[in-house]
Amino acid sequence: MYVAYCKSDGFHILGYSIKYINCIVSQCRGNAFYASYDNGRGPGHNFQYCSAVNCRQSGFKIENTAYSSLLNCSVDNCGFDVQKPENGELYHAYSFSNVNTTNLQSCGEEGCYYVYKLTGECIAMSFENCRLYNCTKNLPSKFRYNNVIVVDNAMGIRFSGLWISNMTGGYKVEKGENIVTLTSRARDIEFSYCYIDTKSSRDLLTDSYINFTAKNKPVIFPVINK
Repeated sequence: MYVAYCKSDGFHILGYSIKYINCIVSQCRGNAFYASYDNGRGPGHNFQYCSAVNCRQSGFKIENTAYSSLLNCSVDNCGFDVQKPENGELYHAYSFSNVNTTNLQSCGEEGCYYVYKLTGECIAMSFENCRLYNCTKNLPSKFRYNNVIVVDNAMGIRFSGLWISNMTGGYKVEKGENIVTLTSRARDIEFSYCYIDTKSSRDLLTDSYINFTAKNKPVIFPVINK
């Protein structure tokens, strides 16, 4: 299914237990895929081989659900409204709020400003073998990198086999620049065999690339990449 040129979201779903296969959303003014449960937190959704292209807000925005999965999905060149900070929101390629027991596997991003945002008490989520390519492309310098991955009010989150490459359209970050922001409400976050291309090498993503917004660092468990 192909959806394009919508005045708001491409898919706007208030329900549960729906499967999407080979869906493409392009040139929409809102989110490409918005899924939520309108009565508390309900059973989630299954996205397979779905793509979001050139949408102004998030590629996938999922709220108030459990047991969702995204397999081989992609988000390209979405989040354009970040160029207008007066709108009051920074749009991420994949945005989750009040979501639990959810998995992303072999999903990608290309040409977006920011990639993952977890907030509103996200619990027990995993991101496996995903690639962030050419993110922060043309990003205004005032925003820098600290919001590429934001984990706020979340616990039990695992990033495994993540590869961050070719940031800002060819510019490779300096070793030690912050890519991930963890707030004081983030707990038990694991980065396992995640890699980032720097100017000089391909480096393991360690806590030297993480911006801690609180005086006390949130728990990073386990720190296996040092």
